[in-house]
Amino acid sequence: PMETTATLPNRTKSKPGNGIISMLSLAGTLISLFQTRQFFETRSGMAAFKSFCNIGSSFDCTAIEMSPYAELFKGFPLSVVAVAGYLTIFMLSLFAMSDAYKSASRKFILAFSGIAVLFSASYLYIMIGLIGKLCLLCLCVDAVNVLLLVFALRLPADDEHARSRMSFN
Repeated sequence: PMETTATLPNRTKSKPGNGIISMLSLAGTLISLFQTRQFFETRSGMAAFKSFCNIGSSFDCTAIEMSPYAELFKGFPLSVVAVAGYLTIFMLSLFAMSDAYKSASRKFILAFSGIAVLFSASYLYIMIGLIGKLCLLCLCVDAVNVLLLVFALRLPADDEHARSRMSFN
């Protein structure tokens, strides 16, 4: 009997970068939504409200939420800005899965995640240097921001670069 073999076209293996960025941005969105809820519960004057992340003398999310640094302007929590940023990164990661938008999306993902890390660094300074307390949720957001930047930096620069790398392997 005659054997036939099918030849498959060359395909580049897609790295999981965009998928990981999508998941991280959704995790950041959920954490920030929870922070927003906590902000309003704390600020509403609920005397019985105590954050789950008030642990000992160092970790006090309530102190962070009650500080003026937790709001962009009166009554508007910074965590809402974070939600918008994470949803933007999520949408960009979806666009980056398309060959037509991959290069441009990567640049925007890098920019947004880089800005997020700068915000994280500045708010880490505010927590430690000015308030003297740490917020567990804020630290989780900081970790998400650093991981977003790490994975954004690992995305291929463009299709030509990815193809040339494939030919040398």
